Parts: sequence; structure tokens; C-alpha cells
Amino acid sequence: MLRAPEVLFRPNALGVSGDSGVDALICDSIAKCNPDIREQLWNNIVLNGGNTIFEGFPQRLLKELNKREPDRSVLVDAFVRRHWTQERLSEDVMHLLKRFASYKCNVVAPPERKYSAWLGGSILASLSSFDERWITKEEYDETGPSIVNKKCL
Repeated sequence: MLRAPEVLFRPNALGVSGDSGVDALICDSIAKCNPDIREQLWNNIVLNGGNTIFEGFPQRLLKELNKREPDRSVLVDAFVRRHWTQERLSEDVMHLLKRFASYKCNVVAPPERKYSAWLGGSILASLSSFDERWITKEEYDETGPSIVNKKCL
């Protein structure tokens, strides 16, 4: 029997091709970011939204992400190439190896994550700078859906 939340980690269980589980998507997103901030991103994965409140979801995500953590030697190599000259290499590589040995993934699961989108939307709507983005029914009826792109993007 397959439980519904499992497809968030193994979409191929429903016949969806590719490795597009939530853990893979997070890893791919972090890999596309500047190497200098990847460690901070790995240490600050914040969950929000209704699907994250499934029982055990934060723990399962952390387990899956830890399986996917990038190879530390690749991190050290990339970091060294970006920041150090050959003469400083030996001293600094030891420092980096120690640094990346303690490299940990951290998943933060705030208790109010079910309502995060609503909270963010209400804060955004209360800002005075948002006033010019309000769309009236008359504007929408006159222009159609394209009014959203004109006023909000």
C-alpha cells in the first residue's frame, strides 16, 4: 500500500518519470545557487504549506536530504579553486576539510507553516506600496487576466 505523502518523495510510484521528488528539487535548486551560499542554504531549509504538515514529513525530508548531501570533496575543490592561491592551499585545505566535515543539513518546520502563504499574503496586502497593485472587478472585466501581468509583474 502506498501512502499519499510518499509520492512527494517518490513520484515514480505514480508513474511520473524522473527523479523529481521534493528532496531532489531542493538539492537541484541549491546546486544552481552561488557556491558561496550553498552551506547557508543547506542549513536553513524552511518548510511551509499544507503538505509539510503530514506526520513525520520534516524528519523524512531531513533523512532524504542527508542521503543526497553533496560530496564534500567536490565542495572543497570548488571552494579552493574560487578563493585560494596555490601557496596557501595546504593550510587552507585542512581548514576546509574540518569545516565541511561538520556540514549539516537543517530543516526548520515552524508550527504555523500551514498558514504561511496566508500570513505572507496578508502582510503584503497591508503594505502601502501594494496599493497600486490592487485590481478592481471593473478593471478585470475590462482587461481580462492580462491585467495581473500589467499591474503586478
